[in-house]
Amino acid sequence: MATLVVRGDGRYPTNAAPTSTAPGTLRFEAEDLATAHTGPEPGDQDMAGFAPYPFSPRWSQDAQLYWGAGTGRRLTLYFSVPETKRYDVFAYATLSPYFDTVTIEIDGAPTGVTFDAYAPQVLPSGPIRAAAGLELSKGQHRIRFTVIATNSASLGHGFGVDCIELRP
Repeated sequence: MATLVVRGDGRYPTNAAPTSTAPGTLRFEAEDLATAHTGPEPGDQDMAGFAPYPFSPRWSQDAQLYWGAGTGRRLTLYFSVPETKRYDVFAYATLSPYFDTVTIEIDGAPTGVTFDAYAPQVLPSGPIRAAAGLELSKGQHRIRFTVIATNSASLGHGFGVDCIELRP
């Protein structure tokens, strides 16, 4: 558990939207986005039951897009930006005893980010920086998660995406 607290800079990580954000920040709920995938159909999952105490970590809108992953499978989410701008791109995911390790691509370009979503209990990941200062043109873009491995402690295969956030 201490490792998970360290991931959250000394606090339990949260995916809930901050009370204040920089002007121009865009946040996309994964469960509301169009998808393409290999493997099982992704589906909405209610996450409210995974935060049993009022001070517990939270998911944005208490939901995520759950996907029964597995090595080599891909999940692509599509989002649109209203104007060309440079953004720091963050993914918010879920940690679980059943989850896999993924890489992240944006518009087909590898970001160099690898994320091990395994944890001994279900928790929100907090922000995962996928890119810094990335110029995104006005219009549609895609973020792709590709399963590359399964943590040896994982009890299964899966991955959960809560939301994507673009910060100018």
